[in-house]
Amino acid sequence: MADRLYTTKETDEILSALRLETRLEKYIIARMAFSLSIVEDGKNVPSSTEFSGSEMKRPTFIGQDELFIRTLISQVYGISDISEVKGIVDSNNNPVN
Repeated sequence: MADRLYTTKETDEILSALRLETRLEKYIIARMAFSLSIVEDGKNVPSSTEFSGSEMKRPTFIGQDELFIRTLISQVYGISDISEVKGIVDSNNNPVN
């Protein structure tokens, strides 16, 4: 699993605006958005190779819920080990193993 999450500039602006409105930290809002995307789009979430926004370290986003989030992703995508998911890229568009 990647050690950092990268956002687009537009996503970062939305997270910042929501942070000002709600007084919630960006990682909390990002978790909410992640959950909503799974509910609404399932595995049909559009991919993006734009990383012009900010970055968030995985431990910040995942927190103490790594097993839960891994299980959720595993169920949605129907795979047993998400550490072997293909198609995930880093900020330089290189595959992440």
